[in-house]
Amino acid sequence: LEQLLTRGSVKSGKSRVLEEADEDVINLVAMLFEFMFDDSSVPDVFKALIARLQIPLLKVAVLDKSLFSCAEHPARRLLNDMASAVIGWSPPHDHPRDNLYLCIEQLVQRVLNEFVEDPAIFSQLLTTFSAFIAQERKRSERLERHTRDAEQERLQVEVARQCVAHVLNRRLVGKTLPPSVLQFVQQAWSQVLLVAVLKHGEQSLQWQAALRTLDELIWSVGLREDTEAGRRLLEQLPGLLKALRDGLASAAFDPFSTREFFLRLQAMHVQPLDGEVLVEVREPFILGAGPPGADEPLPHDDPDLLKAKQLRAGTWVALQQHEAGTLRCKLIAIMPPADTYVFVSRAGLKVLEKSAGQLALAFKQGVLHALDDGPLFERALAAVVGNLRQLNRGK
Repeated sequence: LEQLLTRGSVKSGKSRVLEEADEDVINLVAMLFEFMFDDSSVPDVFKALIARLQIPLLKVAVLDKSLFSCAEHPARRLLNDMASAVIGWSPPHDHPRDNLYLCIEQLVQRVLNEFVEDPAIFSQLLTTFSAFIAQERKRSERLERHTRDAEQERLQVEVARQCVAHVLNRRLVGKTLPPSVLQFVQQAWSQVLLVAVLKHGEQSLQWQAALRTLDELIWSVGLREDTEAGRRLLEQLPGLLKALRDGLASAAFDPFSTREFFLRLQAMHVQPLDGEVLVEVREPFILGAGPPGADEPLPHDDPDLLKAKQLRAGTWVALQQHEAGTLRCKLIAIMPPADTYVFVSRAGLKVLEKSAGQLALAFKQGVLHALDDGPLFERALAAVVGNLRQLNRGK
């Protein structure tokens, strides 16, 4: 700094030495960087790079006091943009080869090599870094949209599967049925119901027709041939078989895979229960992976549960994963109907899925915390000014 001021004195013809105001600036910049080093939003790897900017930023502050008052100052914006870009950075296996790390390292080195007293270098570097980040952001936003759409579709399918499993269990559990009919309903007709609810919804005629056909099938195999209903069934059988075949066709089900079932079903109706032992349905049917395990219930006013429910799309969080290190990810959506929180990496790929209860438990255990994505310089300045005001009050 003294060398810098000496050069300035030679150029201007006026003597310039370190004054009390300059010493205040030195102390202020030191406190700003102390805040930055303690800030959890910046990964430790990048704190080491940012630390190398302390002396250049100090030189800027001595030459140009507007660094503290002008939010658009190029040096200040460059620091803020760097901190904003790295908030979602989780360490790869070989971080010195990571594109973002390399870019910031090169920019820092250029500051150290090229900045003497002309702050124009910061404007040039800001333009370079903004172009790099714009490309990265464009790519990640495209992947985020794809991830959000894929998750929405997946969860819709899962909800539909649970709906189908529910209506089947309501009709099957406790019933005594031929094994071939039970297998047909669980493996084939469940898919007809799934397609109907996904394409048309639970209020649709297609869904109601598929349920009605299912009910008629279950009713038909429980009749005895010597009953009046059994004799009436023979008249209704062609319509039932047609409804079954039409339903399978609507779900693009392979007709050859069910040919044997239809032959057996027709034989069953002509000679009920001939050669087929009945089975009682005791276990509930699960379609797909089944519903996720229920969270341990928390009181509705639990502070950590409230903290989880206050998270909004766009919030960055850090999750400590024991041996795997810290995962930094961004909440992109809270998906109905179970309010599933979906998180993505900086690249836009899904890395985490949690319920509000699971997030609350992670907050409670201290392994999860939200990251502050506000401008780093502004947050540091506000914290330092706040601390100084408290000191003055104490005096």
